Amino acid sequence: MDTKSFKVSVIIPNWNGRNLIEKCLNSIFQQTYQNFEVIVIDSASEDNSVNFIKENYPQVNLIQLFKDKGPTYALNEGIKIATGDIFLFLNNDVFLKKDTMEILVKEILMDKNAVISPIELDWEGNFRRAGGPFYLPGMFLLKPFFKPIKEPFHPLMACCMCFAEIIKENPLNTNLIMYEELEWAWRLHLKKIKVKIIPNAYYFHKIEATKKRGSPQQIFLYSRLMVAQCYICFKSLSLILLSPFLFLYYLKLLAFVFYTFRLKSVPFILRGLLDFKNNRKIFMQNREHIQKERLIGDKEIIKRMLGSYQFKKESIKKFKNLKINLDVESI
Repeated sequence: MDTKSFKVSVIIPNWNGRNLIEKCLNSIFQQTYQNFEVIVIDSASEDNSVNFIKENYPQVNLIQLFKDKGPTYALNEGIKIATGDIFLFLNNDVFLKKDTMEILVKEILMDKNAVISPIELDWEGNFRRAGGPFYLPGMFLLKPFFKPIKEPFHPLMACCMCFAEIIKENPLNTNLIMYEELEWAWRLHLKKIKVKIIPNAYYFHKIEATKKRGSPQQIFLYSRLMVAQCYICFKSLSLILLSPFLFLYYLKLLAFVFYTFRLKSVPFILRGLLDFKNNRKIFMQNREHIQKERLIGDKEIIKRMLGSYQFKKESIKKFKNLKINLDVESI
């Protein structure tokens, strides 16, 4: 099989990323794997991003949206026009090693029923994440009843690859606006689609470049997302039985904004819950669709949730102990 015969569609949402996207695009065009197209979806940027891309990267397929509807909407617009066999989703604040795309293509061809992400490092080359866990406070109490399955629960949409068919058959939920990979990954598990982290590939991600940690908007999105994805993906009985852990999540979120003195964010926890309530009919439609299509039960999902936290802890220990020789300045 000629791996280089597979075309990759690189899809990048951009909003006011003029100071970020140059590094991202340069790293893409320097890849050892060269069979790709680049699609940038700009969500009504006001920082000259559009003119900069037009003038310096004419080979980029630039889509201009005239209203910012969030990165999930932008990604879906890019997916509509992408012509590749394989999709690579990137944030505009990400840059890649020269061999990253080549490594990922080889990996995805070995398991087409998977969504994969590399190891995430910060811009200085320090370890950040290896996939992501799903863990509600207090869920460790369930370990005696569920044997954890150690694997990442969700990929990282900042750098994520899959075959075109997977994303087209399991589209991102635009009702969730941002952090869409959390609910998307849950739906992938329900359809028996694997989430894998590739340990010999890395990408570099600027920390909180667009949404500042603990900001009112971020807290709103976290609050709305958690209840929405649990409602959409859990069966009714599981949702009832796990509701105490969900309540603890909101107490922890409240404690976080108080502890970090982000008091302006406190009302946005309630706003997130109210927004879910106001849009419950939309989420109910999502729920009905997902529950009809699911292939595994919540018992398997809970095992993966519990195991994902263990995977996270072991990954931190493993990769922080590795001597990764990366000359970030040369990338």
